[in-house]
This record gives sequence, C-alpha cells and structure tokens, in this order.
Amino acid sequence: MTIRTLIVLIWLTIPLSVGLSQPKLPRQGFFGAQFEPEEKSTSVGVKLIRILPDSSAKAAGFQVGDVIHSIDEIDVPDNAAFLRLLGEKCGGDEVKIGFLREGEKKAVQVVLKDRPKEKGDGYEVIYGSFKNGDFRQRTILTRPPGDGPFPAVLLLQGGQTCFPVDDPFGRPIGFVRIAQHFAKNGFVTMRVERPGCGDSEGGPLRLIDFDTELAGNIAALRKLKGLDFVDENRTGIYGLSMGGIMAPLVVAEESAAAIIVYGTTCINWVEGVVAQRRRLMELKGNTPAEINSELPSHIQFWTNLVIDKKSAREIAEAEKVPDSIVLDLWLDEHFSVAGRPSIFYQQIGARNLISAWKELGERPDCPRVFTIKGEFDWHVSVPVSTTWIVDAVNQGTPNRAESKIVPGLDHFSNRVESARESYQVLYGDRKGEGRFDPEILEIMQEWLAEALVEE
Repeated sequence: MTIRTLIVLIWLTIPLSVGLSQPKLPRQGFFGAQFEPEEKSTSVGVKLIRILPDSSAKAAGFQVGDVIHSIDEIDVPDNAAFLRLLGEKCGGDEVKIGFLREGEKKAVQVVLKDRPKEKGDGYEVIYGSFKNGDFRQRTILTRPPGDGPFPAVLLLQGGQTCFPVDDPFGRPIGFVRIAQHFAKNGFVTMRVERPGCGDSEGGPLRLIDFDTELAGNIAALRKLKGLDFVDENRTGIYGLSMGGIMAPLVVAEESAAAIIVYGTTCINWVEGVVAQRRRLMELKGNTPAEINSELPSHIQFWTNLVIDKKSAREIAEAEKVPDSIVLDLWLDEHFSVAGRPSIFYQQIGARNLISAWKELGERPDCPRVFTIKGEFDWHVSVPVSTTWIVDAVNQGTPNRAESKIVPGLDHFSNRVESARESYQVLYGDRKGEGRFDPEILEIMQEWLAEALVEE
C-alpha cells in the first residue's frame, strides 16, 4: 500500500504489545523526521527531507538527504515498510537503522523517544483509555477551565487510515483544529485512536473490521457521557465521512442529543464507491470512453467483495485485477483494501444506512441532526450526504434535521475554487497545497451550541 501524502510525518502507527496489567497505555515511539513522498522516493529506501528538533532522529545524528534502507537488518523498500517496521516500537525501544549518506553505507543504534503529548492553550488535555473487547483504545480529551458540567462532543474520524489523533499536522483531517476550537468555546471533546493506531492496542488496522471499530466508538460515547464534568444530556457527535456513516449506528446504541456529519453518505457501499470513482476519473481528465471502459472492472470487484462476500485475496487470485484498481484501492500484499480487511466493507454493505437515520427519527429521544457538505466535495453527492438523511430523520420527527452546503469547501474543508482544484490539491499536481478553512469550525460550533442548549 502506498503512502500518498506530499510530506508524511513519521508518527508511528502500528500497535504496541503491552500487557493489560499495565496501568496506562505506553506512548508510541517517535522518530521525528519527514521523508520524501513515495512518488519521488529512491529505489533503495526512504529519503529524509527534514529532521525535527528534539527528536530521536536528531539525537542519533541523522541529516537531511540520508536514505534509510533497513531497520534491524530488515530491508526498507518504501515508505509503507518504514512506517510498519518502526511502528512496532514504543518509546524507549532501541532499533538499528541502516542508511546511505552520500553513497556510503552507515548504521546507527537509535533509542526512540516517546511521541510528544499534545498541550492545551487555555484548556486541559487528558490522555486516557477504555476497553473494547480484549484491548484498550486511547482517548484524548480536551476540557475547558471550570467545574462544569460542560457540553461535550465525540469526534469520529473519516477514512480508513491509521493516524494518531493528536498529530499536530491535523490528521485525520482537521481533527486537532476541531478539538482546539471546541475546547476554547466551552466544550469537552473526545478523540479516539482506532485499534492498532496511535497508542491503541489491537490490530494491526488491516485486520480490524467495521463492527469492532463501531463497538469502540459506542464505548467511547458511553465513557464520555459518564465523566463527572460532562453533561450527558448535552453530548453530541461529529462524524467526518466514514465517521458520518458510524454516527447514527453509534447513537442507535448510546443516545446523544445532537449529530453533525460532514461529507458522509447513506447509500449502499457499492453504488457509492463506483459513483465516486466516475467523478474522480472525470476530474483527472479521462474521456467518457475511458471511464466507461474502466468502470465495469470496479463494479465487478466491489460486487464480488461486498455482495458476493468474496475476499480480496480470492478475487485477486481468481482473476487479473487491473492495475488501475490495485492503485485506486491500495490493494497491498496482505490483500487489505485501503488498509482494511475485506470484511470491513462487507459489514458496511450489509447495513441499510438510510434506515439507520430513519430509525433515529422514529425514536422519542431523536437527536438534532445537521448534515454538511462542501460545495466542491466530489467524494459524495448532495442527495446522499444531505437531503436523504434530512428527509429520513424528519419523516419520523419533523424539523429535527437540517442541512447546509458550504460554498468553496471540499471533502476535507479545504478552501478551493472548484472540484477540479480539490482533486489537484488532494491527489494531483498540487498535492499538499490544501488550505483548511476555519469557517467550518464556526459553523459547527454555532450550530452545536444552539442544539445543546440547556432546557
């Protein structure tokens, strides 16, 4: 699986092996460097392009331009291998790193430091955990000053990716900034690291299914509502994209007073992912003929996976999967799809997502619902991300749901002039140039403050 960000900060994101007898989750190791994007990388390893101050890399004497080719005598052919191998380590572990400097082979023993903890500016940051089955998941709370009880919001991340949720670069997209904004405006916030990601046990994420992640989010909401400084009757959820798919399913098991979703969907998985692929190819400049030639392979793959419930391995071994699909889905050597197992998508596909919203609307404690879509968010269409959800909820409880299209924003709240520009800054020639627009923070905070007003 390729790492397709322009510059990737080396946070270590694979699970830690720890005993449940330990009172606290240990911190992951922190190498502390940035490396060349995959598409610009060398054929012999990972090239460092920045060394962060006070990092393990700095202390070990690494320099910009060094090319890391092995970790503990295991070859590092690409960025993904580098992250995977270092991600097995936690703070205090020692690793042997082989590298090239100006063509000369070198090696050094590196003692990894703990990944730095987030610090609040006018609010407290609290690191905790909860049990999800046999493993513990990391929670990161922000708490405003005072005794409370405060309104609170659980933040559900999007995508299927494996990042720590206290990443200072804001991955998953904007989460640190969202938490900071709500904390400075009187809300408690909670972020949850997926199983096998950040400090969380379990995983690796490529083995974690949808239902397991959902169970963790339900447990997290229950934990948040049970805190003595949180008003359980004024607790809401924010879900971005995949988090928006999770949101009504979480609230079906553990009530919340309000839900905000951004850039999510409520149609069946196969239909949605194929429609998104068509929009993506249009933005890339493919001709209608090219699109029509390629899409049947995508339809067949997703139908076999989600509806026929074949594994990605079965599909790949039974027939030649086109290279375009392998690249688009990040189909890796473990036959995980975009970093998740086949069953993850099969479990989503087995659910009627619009019915989940409809059932919320029929409950006597129906939450307030706010669906948001960026004007230039090409990942989803207007009906599936706003209109249909609003109609489903309001059918049961009139006027409980509303929606908003935010001008100029894309799927990740970047300020762009068109869907084409969004594609360019996310995946095209201008990758990495996206500008997160804080307007979305004000929109969400103002709505949630009104939705969670004390009665």
